[in-house]
Amino acid sequence: MNSILLMDMDVLFGGGFVVYRVKTYIAGKVQSFTVEADSEREAIERTYEKTGAERTTILSVTPAERGVKDKKKKSGRVKPKDLELFCRQMNALISSGITVLEAIETLSDTENRRLRTILKEAADNIKAGFSLSSSLGGYPDVFDTVFISTIRAAEESGSLESALLWLADNYKRTDDFKRKLKQAITYPSIVVAFAIIVAVGLFTFVVPKFAQMLTQGGVKIPLITQIMLYISSHFMYFAAGFLGLIFLLFVIFKLLKKNERIFAKVELKMLGIPVIGRIFRLMNLAKIFWVLTLLIQAGIRLDYALEIVQNLTGFVSLRREFETARLTIEKGGTLSAGLADSEWIPPAELKMVTVGERSGNLEKMTEQAASLLDKETDVLLEKLPPLIETFTTMLVGVGVLVILLSLFLPMVSMYQTIK
Repeated sequence: MNSILLMDMDVLFGGGFVVYRVKTYIAGKVQSFTVEADSEREAIERTYEKTGAERTTILSVTPAERGVKDKKKKSGRVKPKDLELFCRQMNALISSGITVLEAIETLSDTENRRLRTILKEAADNIKAGFSLSSSLGGYPDVFDTVFISTIRAAEESGSLESALLWLADNYKRTDDFKRKLKQAITYPSIVVAFAIIVAVGLFTFVVPKFAQMLTQGGVKIPLITQIMLYISSHFMYFAAGFLGLIFLLFVIFKLLKKNERIFAKVELKMLGIPVIGRIFRLMNLAKIFWVLTLLIQAGIRLDYALEIVQNLTGFVSLRREFETARLTIEKGGTLSAGLADSEWIPPAELKMVTVGERSGNLEKMTEQAASLLDKETDVLLEKLPPLIETFTTMLVGVGVLVILLSLFLPMVSMYQTIK
């Protein structure tokens, strides 16, 4: 890894640099550039260096992240599938021998409005002399740290084509995981939602009329029916109590999250839930191992790579484990030593990391570990839909049985009384 790459990594992680969006007026045309700098003044100076101070009027300088959410809402969103296609097309075009600028200009005619706007602005950046990573770095809502870090390292090492292909595969895996998980929970969600609507309708309209009929008929009311009538007459209170309970759990969740040590223990307990907990464990580990492989192959130092991957997960406990590993490496230790006490990583995958470090092929072993985690996740995802459907069916069936008993038992009593 050369000194320029090390300098770029320091800029990304520790140099205090910010990506600024510089709006300019050049030759009768308004253009926006994304520039990495440690201050607005330096951003202006770098823009002048690329475009020429005598022909450039600076209209505004703002941090790139400001206003990102509003622009995203107005222009639409970019999905992992869109980014996968972009990376594969970029790889194909650059492999054919055309320049990065020509490839960006060719792909700027995409159907996705948000991506089309970004690529047109990126083309202006590249024309002005900025790099591809710098040009795309001003859109963190679309191109995350992993993407920008990988592209920057690939530009310096001359491996942009292979990096784009790896990024495309990474986006494909992300999209596949989301699609499979969505398929697993869609049907049960619809069934539960329909059951809730029916229950609300029964307690709001049917049960009160039924209670009135029983009262007028002087029928002895069974206990299960009395409970149903009580719930119906106090339904609004029960509904308010349920919503209040959800709000209370939300507040407790927020409070616990402020204390990372306690919240990490809560997470590990939740991951012990059969099947579902293991799926979330494996999915997060697979994603991190794939990205770690990608970053190592791109030439990024291991401690910097760990700093990136530890922020890819929303699980505090996993993030803390990779933070410990990063600190261990900075002190001269190994990755396997830093992860030795991991409660997340299975022994088999941890052994692969150890073997990879000893053999000098860490990226190959992390790739194999990621592949194994993917396969195990796929097996569990195939089991999840029937499990959820069975549980949902049983739950709805019990509810229907209780309601039917509460309605028909008084009718039987009424029939016997009349007889």
